[in-house]
Amino acid sequence: MSELKVINEKEYGENYKDHYLEQYKLYVESIEKISDRRQQANNYFITINTAFISLIGLTNQFDLFSNALWIESILSLVGIMICIVFWYLIRSYKQINTGKFEVIHLIEQSLPLAIYEYEWEVLGKGEDAAGGRLRDSIIAAALEAVIGAIYLDGGLEQARLFVLKKVIEKADSSEFLDLKDYKSRLQEVVQKEYGTFPVYNLIEETGPVHDKTFRVCLEVNKDSFGYGIGKSIKEAEQMAAKEALEKLETK
Repeated sequence: MSELKVINEKEYGENYKDHYLEQYKLYVESIEKISDRRQQANNYFITINTAFISLIGLTNQFDLFSNALWIESILSLVGIMICIVFWYLIRSYKQINTGKFEVIHLIEQSLPLAIYEYEWEVLGKGEDAAGGRLRDSIIAAALEAVIGAIYLDGGLEQARLFVLKKVIEKADSSEFLDLKDYKSRLQEVVQKEYGTFPVYNLIEETGPVHDKTFRVCLEVNKDSFGYGIGKSIKEAEQMAAKEALEKLETK
């Protein structure tokens, strides 16, 4: 692989830094132009697909081509070809952007601030490293999207059957019961045994803004009953409640 820098600062002369920064700015502008073209392509194909689907829906509703199945076959083939072309176009834009951002990362190694590299960490690598794919909020949103898609595709009855089979039945299983709300269970125990409520205190907050870790202390009557760590305060409180429950159960 060839080197990004073909000439060093000493050989180039006194305008090296100014020209280096100017090339960086021009390169960033080229990426923005590609992103704009990609957005235009998205809008173009979305418009075509919407019109095409509407046309097919009208033909089916009014039986316009009921006696000419070959026309319906051609329309279906055209729709498939449009989707294939759209997929290849999006894929090519992705490859171009990936290569250009790799170059930007190399350029930023000689700049005071690696803005794009840091943004990549925040939006991509940082989220994965923090277990973002397994966060309850993301999983819940994905489940809602799946149920919504089933409703749009198959109607209310199909969505209802999916919820009954995949969600309600799981809720009655021992696998789901292991994921109970520890805070609610602990509150019931503490009220019964001590006649008061558990108190959760945030005692530590570490890590960068996009990947914080929280530590919580759980107290009952000002006595420490457990500690919990999590990527959110709620998660840390749940872990503290779990530890407290385990201690109470062993007494």
